Amino acid sequence: MKVHFPALKTLAVSVVFILAAGCSLVRAPLMEPRVLEDSQRQTVLDFAAPASENVLAGLIDRDYSQFSRDFSESMKAGMNETSFNDLLVMLDSKLGSYQSSDLVTVLQDDKFSTVVYRLTYEKDNQVSMRVVFDKNDPHRISGLWFDSPELRGP
Repeated sequence: MKVHFPALKTLAVSVVFILAAGCSLVRAPLMEPRVLEDSQRQTVLDFAAPASENVLAGLIDRDYSQFSRDFSESMKAGMNETSFNDLLVMLDSKLGSYQSSDLVTVLQDDKFSTVVYRLTYEKDNQVSMRVVFDKNDPHRISGLWFDSPELRGP
């Protein structure tokens, strides 16, 4: 004799489906960037501030060697001297002359330390410069981004 349990079977299938859906939503843990404070912040700034100053000095002086002094090898490959000159033309045309910089925040995740500055230019005082450093020694610059309303415009 064959016994049918359609309600029980439906319930079992539903439970398995819900568990499977729930498991698919679980991701491998990723360490989100966190804001560093106090001594941790200062530890990053000890290597990041001089390197960031080299980037800015290189832009101001139009000196690629100064600008790229603290770059990782892959960063130098991605931002060669031709790309540097293109960046200068874009910054000059859209932002005008550089005025000043202020530290905004220092972030850390499992692989990188990121320092964010607010730059003031002649035509825009809301320029963000994000400098990303390898977390491990020798803390080379592995990413550099500029963003502002003027840079996003036509």
